[in-house]
Amino acid sequence: MSANERRQNLLAELFSSRHDTCENLARKLNVTTRTIYSDIEILMCSYPIETFRGYGGGVRVANGYYLHRRT
Repeated sequence: MSANERRQNLLAELFSSRHDTCENLARKLNVTTRTIYSDIEILMCSYPIETFRGYGGGVRVANGYYLHRRT
């Protein structure tokens, strides 16, 4: 799987669940958490993805944003 394919799969997972932890995303995509951190950092430049630390933290898509949504 190429990096672009992995990032597209990561986006699909995030947009379907809206909120998840990096550990769960790494497990679902069979990569390390460091790879997820790097991919999230790159995707944050183009998509409204937010990260949170601590209890209840993780990665989520900004409220009100949907992939392929027509306005």
